Amino acid sequence: MHFSCFSTRSRIPLLLIGTNLVNFTHPKSTERFPREGTGLEQARKYSCMSLGSRSTVPSPSAPTPVTVTLGGVTGRIICTEAMSTSVKKDKLKIVIFYGSSRPGRMVERVGTYVKNQVESQGMEAIILDPEALPMEILKVPLHFFPSPEKAPEWLRENDAKIRGADGFLILSAEYNCGIPPALSNLIDHFPPASYRHRPVGIVTYSMGSLGGVRAGIILRPKVSDIGMVAIPTAVMIPAVQNAFSADGQCLEERVAGNITKIVQELEWYSTAIKNQRAVKEPLPGPMH
Repeated sequence: MHFSCFSTRSRIPLLLIGTNLVNFTHPKSTERFPREGTGLEQARKYSCMSLGSRSTVPSPSAPTPVTVTLGGVTGRIICTEAMSTSVKKDKLKIVIFYGSSRPGRMVERVGTYVKNQVESQGMEAIILDPEALPMEILKVPLHFFPSPEKAPEWLRENDAKIRGADGFLILSAEYNCGIPPALSNLIDHFPPASYRHRPVGIVTYSMGSLGGVRAGIILRPKVSDIGMVAIPTAVMIPAVQNAFSADGQCLEERVAGNITKIVQELEWYSTAIKNQRAVKEPLPGPMH
């Protein structure tokens, strides 16, 4: 249980982790925070913001004084035994965009491995594959329909998956020094609002020596424009046909390590942004 608390008189910040606040005395103030009910109730009464989950507080044992110095100012906290917390962590949902629909495509090899890595980190992986969707060349995106009910069912169903995601991974080949048309077509079927305020990791690959880096360069401003947050880590996989077996096993330690890193970083950003979205309603995006 985390409380970010402030003395209402001195505005001295105080972070409590796993303890039950009985009182805090600023050396220049007689104000005290008495124990009344659970830590969550105390947080509400004394204008503290709860950043953790609901908790229950056991009967207090003998209080133990703790001295805390913040910004050169020393205050005294009297704590009891650690609170008993019950944390419910919802599984993060990660939508993985396949970026190719060509015969003999490599994205299935890469995607199988990436999906397994996402799931090994305790997250749910959801595949959006342009080859498996009844898409044509984009004419009317979802947000151009007079009402959502008039849109095709497959479009509405997959929009719900995107809106329900906590983060995204894009797996993109490089075609003609750019983004594969199937990938751009897939992304553009859905409104920017469906993507907004969610992080995205970009994995590019090629059968040549550059690893799809030019497609990755083009993807970053594109995903930013529709409201995604591109995370710093990116993965480029050259000679992808040699890096993965036909059944999606990674054959190169360097590539495997880079994919693990991007998945872990995406989990960090997804958790942080999801928590912020729960605290404060995201700002609306620009009109597209």
